[in-house]
Amino acid sequence: MNRLTLILTSAILALLFILGITYAGVRGENNNAISTVKSFLTDIKEKKYTKTEEYYTAETKKKLFKSDEDAIDFHFMLELSLLNYFDLLDSEDYSFDASWNQLWIPYVSDNSMEINLTFSQKNSDDKPWAYFLAKKDSKQAKKIITMERADGLWKISHVNLDNAAIASYYKKLASEVKANKYASVTKDGFAVKAVSVKTTQMTEREKRIMKFNFQKIIQLLEQ
Repeated sequence: MNRLTLILTSAILALLFILGITYAGVRGENNNAISTVKSFLTDIKEKKYTKTEEYYTAETKKKLFKSDEDAIDFHFMLELSLLNYFDLLDSEDYSFDASWNQLWIPYVSDNSMEINLTFSQKNSDDKPWAYFLAKKDSKQAKKIITMERADGLWKISHVNLDNAAIASYYKKLASEVKANKYASVTKDGFAVKAVSVKTTQMTEREKRIMKFNFQKIIQLLEQ
């Protein structure tokens, strides 16, 4: 191997090494956004609706939530809309995944990233290979969440409620939840409404809304 060939080979290897390190760093930064979204979804699943406010940019949080009750209602309706889209309303438990719609590249992309979501039936008996096969064939709710990067952190800047996957259901659900059909929080406490309920005739949506209404009352009593 002559000197020129050696120099060129060394240069190419050095360049490949630098590109590899750069790609790993970029991918890691993209994964940080995904990790934030997964933490956000975990808090929603665990009914920590007000805790989820910390994942938003200051501007978005101010725009979406005038009170803690707004945050509670919003995240309940978002979860239920996604469960409806993925046909999971009657599921006792579910799993979820998030992925970037397009890789974020520093100095090339703007400081935002759109996130796709996938929800599926949780089955503890699933084998790892079965899980990945199911994940490969599962549908997605695309571009539901937009993340914004500022000061090295990823925050939620937008939740796309106009997305075709959830728009119509969210709109219908909002009117039902805001109606507080079963119970409502008042200035001094709460009010339970005189409603006749036949549980055998209730849909899964109605059952979840009823549970949600009374869960807010339970939280009030536990304060």
